[in-house]
Amino acid sequence: MYQKLTVFLSKLTKMTSAFIVDENANFCKSLTLYFEDDEDLTIINAFQDLESAFQTLQTNQPDIVLIDGKLLDSVGKKIIEIIKIKYPVIKCILLTSFLDNDNHTKALQLGISGYLIKGNDPEALRSEILKVME
Repeated sequence: MYQKLTVFLSKLTKMTSAFIVDENANFCKSLTLYFEDDEDLTIINAFQDLESAFQTLQTNQPDIVLIDGKLLDSVGKKIIEIIKIKYPVIKCILLTSFLDNDNHTKALQLGISGYLIKGNDPEALRSEILKVME
């Protein structure tokens, strides 16, 4: 019973940290600003490419990496594979502008933890991101 209570309390008090990786700097900035005062989720860093995110991730590990679906080229796929192997506790979530079966299939093959539509209300995105951490 004590252990269950401890786990429950740690979930209540731990803020989820995230990196966002998207070629659109304005999207990164707006999402970062939206979560600036959030008590449960914070964007700790934003990048326009996965290579830069991966370099920083090696010294400053977030709970979640939000990744633009456009970055799933061969290099992006390899980086996600490495993250999943080397840092299995980090969740990767694919962000996309529209529901696309090709990206969804790629995400499943890579073991992505979530697949979210960018155009959703930021509060809906927040809710879905936090669900991944449950």
